Amino acid sequence: MRSWRGAIALLATMVWAYASLDTWQRHLIFHSNSYMKETPQDRSLAFSDQWIDVENGRIHGWWIPGNSAKAPAVLFFHGNAGSISSEIE
Repeated sequence: MRSWRGAIALLATMVWAYASLDTWQRHLIFHSNSYMKETPQDRSLAFSDQWIDVENGRIHGWWIPGNSAKAPAVLFFHGNAGSISSEIE
């Protein structure tokens, strides 16, 4: 009888720990912000909005052409927190 109580207590603790960690990690995931601090146009740069449809929504980006047709393309990910507009500097 005692071993069953221990096994149930251990199982309950493991379920609680999993649920707690799952809830905590969901707070760490990036939550998008649609506020635009500025655009490339505010820095006198030509640009166009680009949208990529993905399974659960859309990804937004800017295409800023280079000065030369031979210039390489750069894909920049701004990371967690803020938005693309907070990275124009």
